[in-house]
Amino acid sequence: MADDLDEEASAGTAAAADAMAAQISEKLFADDGLARPAPDKPVVSDIARGLDRTLVLGGGGEYYVAWYCGFLHGLYEQKVNLDIAEMVVGTSAGAYAGSTLTSGHFKHLLHVFDFFGEFPRLFAKLAPVTSPNLAKLPPPQTTVDDAIRALARSDMEQPPNLGNMQLAPPAVNLLSDPMNVDFRPYLARILALVRRNWLSVIPSSARLGNRGMVTVQFIVDRSGQVPKLVIETPSGSEALDRAAVAGISASVPFPPLPAEFKGSEIRLQFAFKYNIK
Repeated sequence: MADDLDEEASAGTAAAADAMAAQISEKLFADDGLARPAPDKPVVSDIARGLDRTLVLGGGGEYYVAWYCGFLHGLYEQKVNLDIAEMVVGTSAGAYAGSTLTSGHFKHLLHVFDFFGEFPRLFAKLAPVTSPNLAKLPPPQTTVDDAIRALARSDMEQPPNLGNMQLAPPAVNLLSDPMNVDFRPYLARILALVRRNWLSVIPSSARLGNRGMVTVQFIVDRSGQVPKLVIETPSGSEALDRAAVAGISASVPFPPLPAEFKGSEIRLQFAFKYNIK
């Protein structure tokens, strides 16, 4: 008896839900002329009757939305007239793309795409992030590489007798924004310090021909201290890596950063080569 009452209540609830759904559907779709029953065999839709050109766009989720944006943009760039389609049919992503085409909004998106395609270049002109306003600096008379070669030629900076070992001066790169400050004199001083200390700890394995290159990155704060140092690219030999790090560590503290530099720190990269030309 109780089971029968439960079944009747469930049936009543389902019927009420169906009636509500039908009422909502009638209000939403009854007058738009788009609702069509699914045929059990191919038929000619009265919507498409008499039309010559129909653009059909398939679905594919958000990835296909992005793909359609690029694809349709390319078609417009090639002067393909998509307006000749008398009807556009789409599902999922195709429905989104089709609605932007038929509403005319896609042509507005073309201008947006074109603008943001140029935006990085335009923004770089307004607010450069690497070497801003370098045009205000006088043309450099020497480069950091020139300073390195000059140090290598200096008598007081000549390395001790290393036999047949091939040892080039370390290469230094400033990875931070110089903020319109000429860092060449400062980098030359740091290079001289590191080179001198590095040469004093060259391992015997390098003197015997062990080869490799170590790349080290580190931060120099305003006072010349080094709060962080990492081996970016190891040489494969622990002895060569230790010598490179020791050459930097023994040089700390470095000279304070240039007074005209307003930043709090700089990031440097040193490359140490052992028996590599």
